[in-house]
Amino acid sequence: RRAVLKLLASDTEIARARFEREAIVQATLRHPRIPALYETGTDDLLLRRHFVAIEYIEGTTLLDFSDHLLGTIAEADRIRRVLKLGFEVLEVRDYLHGRGYVHRDGKPTNILVTPEESAVLIDYGLARPVGETASRPWVVRSRCLRPGAGDVRGRERQREVRRRGGLLDGQVQA
Repeated sequence: RRAVLKLLASDTEIARARFEREAIVQATLRHPRIPALYETGTDDLLLRRHFVAIEYIEGTTLLDFSDHLLGTIAEADRIRRVLKLGFEVLEVRDYLHGRGYVHRDGKPTNILVTPEESAVLIDYGLARPVGETASRPWVVRSRCLRPGAGDVRGRERQREVRRRGGLLDGQVQA
């Protein structure tokens, strides 16, 4: 089977923790639009660098795909095709949220478009459990919140939907 080998670039404690978290998150996910994690370890032959082996996905980034379509097909068709991919990314986001994770790095270069024009979400290095920031869990301090305002999971999902709308808008604009 073909795989992408991702090597840890900087062997600091923070970089190792992020790398390990990425592997843990990706290993727990099973979805057709998320590359499978095959293996993690340390390269004993070369520089003893940490690595993850991830399923190879043939395709191009959403950014390159959108740029390629610009000017080659009618605008309405380009918009339809990019929106289809956007809905597929939202499907993955919904799956992640249902498993308790937020991707946090959804940009056009982290979305691959396969030759069949399906979207695959890659790079889980910034993924976190819902409701957790880089350093600590969120704490709601106000006692005067509107109903549901303390629902961290719901708020995070709303933020993700707004982020994705901006992502797609950038790919549809000429």
